[in-house]
Amino acid sequence: MQTGVARARRRTRFSRSSRPRKETSPPPAKVDVDENQDVANDYQVRSIPTLVVENDDGVVDRFVGVTQKEDLKTALNEATA
Repeated sequence: MQTGVARARRRTRFSRSSRPRKETSPPPAKVDVDENQDVANDYQVRSIPTLVVENDDGVVDRFVGVTQKEDLKTALNEATA
């Protein structure tokens, strides 16, 4: 059984940043919740925008709405630690 993200990655385009990423970090996945309602349900997305930061252990943090850059950096650092 594949996770919701794995299913979404097969069906969606990735948004890519112009900044270089660490070799170990996967590209971010942008999911159209209208076309991928199963993924939205798996991640309990109820509002847009929702950003879910996860690592191999699961969800590290979740942001709904506008999020400060420093909060995102902190969550990403926790996910890669």
